[in-house]
Amino acid sequence: MLIFCQYDEKECNVDDFVLLKSQLFGNCYTFNSGRNSSGHKIPIRKKSRPEIIKGLKMELFIGAPEYHPCWELRYGALVSVHNQSSIPMITMDGMMVQTGSETNLILNKVNMKKLSKPYSNCVVNLTNKNEIDSVHYRNTFNYIAEYRQNWCLLNCSINTTTEENIKKCSSLNFTTEFEKKSCINNFEDELKHVEFCSSQCPIECDHSYFTMFNSVATFPTISYASYLLLDESFRSKFPYENISMNQVKESVLSFNVYFNTDFNQMIEEVPELDGLSLLGNLGGQLGLFLGVSVLTFAEIFEIIFELSILIFNTKVKNRISEQPSQ
Repeated sequence: MLIFCQYDEKECNVDDFVLLKSQLFGNCYTFNSGRNSSGHKIPIRKKSRPEIIKGLKMELFIGAPEYHPCWELRYGALVSVHNQSSIPMITMDGMMVQTGSETNLILNKVNMKKLSKPYSNCVVNLTNKNEIDSVHYRNTFNYIAEYRQNWCLLNCSINTTTEENIKKCSSLNFTTEFEKKSCINNFEDELKHVEFCSSQCPIECDHSYFTMFNSVATFPTISYASYLLLDESFRSKFPYENISMNQVKESVLSFNVYFNTDFNQMIEEVPELDGLSLLGNLGGQLGLFLGVSVLTFAEIFEIIFELSILIFNTKVKNRISEQPSQ
């Protein structure tokens, strides 16, 4: 598949990729995972500057279009960017790259920090395998060596559905092994386990992810396609001798993966009011209302006092007027 590979203006080759099997996509290859194709540890490659020429540039031959399987609805490549310590979730994080084009995948890393209880249901410090009493939680560490809720939910729903299918399919009489496997691997009822799996897979408070923006240009040019056809190793990838420019274009693709800035985006939840601010606001409100109440209460006493004086003065005048004249 590999025609050309370059990272930070340094050449890379097939030994820099680790094979990862995917049930949905078949063979997937991870670059810059810290291991080579043999599984031995190698230094992590680092970029020097956030530029397109300093990122990862790859050209791939994905096969002559006439020889793609008849059951496939599309052809191209799927690119996923992930942390080096984790296994990619290709079905969720991937971006499609089409043949006959050069795609720029511009990256931005986002770090998310959520507030734990009582603000949300997320759990802090999910780095310990035994932190949560859940089989599916612990299995996530076995799969990807760290915890990610998406992985936990995916594996929980698949495993739970498979266990149900095994019990259901064992009572059915299938004539072929293909029918039996199709019955067991039927995940149409997977969504009904969402509530159960959500209780088994806590939400992490701290996590990071990559956002990707893409731009596309036509690839290859006629001159570069002619240059590729001069290479015998490239021509041998096709199952026929006479290769047209259009067949080259429909069989190859190119993409560049790079950061557009040295800065990461940090999204952090903070309480709108902390405890001290809340007490201060409550104190101010209570002070205002209590002040009005005390003032009103004092005015009532003043009115009663003035009424009492008025009544007393009226009675005194009445007594004086009632005394006989001498």
